[in-house]
Amino acid sequence: MSNAITIEVPEGATILVNGQPYKEAVVSSRFKPEEDEDYFYFNDNGYIHKTTWCSSASDHNRYFNNNIFRTKKLAQESDTGQKFISDVRDWLAEKNEGWEPDFDQSNLDKYYIAAQRGSVPFEVMGLASIQFLPNWKYAKSHEIIKALLKKFDNEMLKKWWING
Repeated sequence: MSNAITIEVPEGATILVNGQPYKEAVVSSRFKPEEDEDYFYFNDNGYIHKTTWCSSASDHNRYFNNNIFRTKKLAQESDTGQKFISDVRDWLAEKNEGWEPDFDQSNLDKYYIAAQRGSVPFEVMGLASIQFLPNWKYAKSHEIIKALLKKFDNEMLKKWWING
């Protein structure tokens, strides 16, 4: 079964994908190198390496694991974001003391961070009755989320938690 759809568009019409003209949306999609094109990736020891795409099993494995970057700078930024999220996740797990949200019991509060389309400052929200975030992004109390917002840089939260 294919995920493709066919849409007939009148001549001269503009196609928008996520609010961007179609060609811009395609250009901004996930990077996959062409044959013989250089790219950067993280090796098993966490170091950034440069290599050339040759459609090898290793190339495809890196691509499917989101471990391919057009530039070294983009790889470094991704690493910074992953480390930041790991720190937030560890801190939140410690504060939650083993608590996990139970969506079978919709009357129990589950607190999380919300923003209006990536705006700062954030809001602390509660009483989520359906799950729309990974379990680790919920807290057992309003106070934990407020403390998280005080402890961690809001611009980093915006970039890596809300928009990332």
